[in-house]
Amino acid sequence: MNPTDTDGIQPDTTNKKPMVSKKWEQIGFLGTDPQTEFRGVGIFGAYMIYYLATTQPTLTQQLLTLSNDPNKKFPLAVALLHFVNIVMQTAKEGHLNEFINTKKSVLVVLQTVYVSIAEHFYRIWNLGQYTESKFHTVVHTRIEDKMATQWYSFVQSHSLAGKSTSRRRKNKQVNKID
Repeated sequence: MNPTDTDGIQPDTTNKKPMVSKKWEQIGFLGTDPQTEFRGVGIFGAYMIYYLATTQPTLTQQLLTLSNDPNKKFPLAVALLHFVNIVMQTAKEGHLNEFINTKKSVLVVLQTVYVSIAEHFYRIWNLGQYTESKFHTVVHTRIEDKMATQWYSFVQSHSLAGKSTSRRRKNKQVNKID
């Protein structure tokens, strides 16, 4: 087949920006064009949001409902993409290597940590008296900083550890993540 032969498939030229819509704001994007939100996480960020929505529908619905509550509002999509960034940074720093080796899967560990962060955020935001103006502070101090300094106890508390990590934990002082 000739690579220039489109076999009758033509692009839609009637809508110059088909992705632009006010509906994106309803699920927590900051604007009408979601492409601007994916800086730093790219297609992997979109995949992880899809993964959460398809494997954790109850949690996803709880997060969506909470994000749209007038007293608890926060930008859900921004939060979920930020969680992807936190997971990627934790992996880049090598903190997840032992768990990846134990599970024999990078993706399974990244997905598990991602879901765990989303669950942790939901509990924090739901129980706290936070408003949208405190969103970045809460994510930074209650999630990002804790993952940077207490990643081991966080991962340990979310059932990723194998036998080798149990031995290591006995020899290590670990602060509990709240």
